[in-house]
Amino acid sequence: MEDVWIMDSGCSRHMTGHRKWFSSLNLVSTREYITFGDNGQGKVMGVGSVSLSAKLSLREVAFVRNLGFNLVSVSQLLDEGFEVRFKKGACCILDAEETLVCSLLPFGQVMTFYPGELLHMDTVGPARVASVSGKWYMLVVVDNFSRFSWVFFMESKDEAFGFVLDLVLRLRNESHKAMRAIRSDNGGEFRNSHFENFCRDLGLEH
Repeated sequence: MEDVWIMDSGCSRHMTGHRKWFSSLNLVSTREYITFGDNGQGKVMGVGSVSLSAKLSLREVAFVRNLGFNLVSVSQLLDEGFEVRFKKGACCILDAEETLVCSLLPFGQVMTFYPGELLHMDTVGPARVASVSGKWYMLVVVDNFSRFSWVFFMESKDEAFGFVLDLVLRLRNESHKAMRAIRSDNGGEFRNSHFENFCRDLGLEH
């Protein structure tokens, strides 16, 4: 995965574990660590700039030990005045004048043949401010075929399994075609005994 950059809506900053991408890099000796989706950690070894295209240079990119991916933070792009548009087949980054500066292909695109065959899911948060009802996180589920999305608001990531269970069972009752697989970022809310047993009992790939 060292040659692929992934647009990540849940990532707080741009980061990579591959030094070759940096056009400039300042090594740091701080004790800052990044927590991964599986609750592992990687130390921030430096901060620098990465050129993604002739028109887009990412600033303040963290060089993180043991990180196997290259992640582009949606929130950091928005803070810097860029606009991010998700379209079928591509994710487009535009500057303040709405000029296209970079286009990233979607990661892990898979061919499906009917709604409900494959679901993508991820959690977002914590938000900077809780909602009126005290929710800090969101669970986003996207159907690979139709791109239809479900959004569930949560007080903690531990609630994700309950929402996934209810949604999957409801979709199985509403559709005559079998659900085949679930894809996630393998975070702790998706990699646990409850989730794995549920997928195994229903014959779902994960």
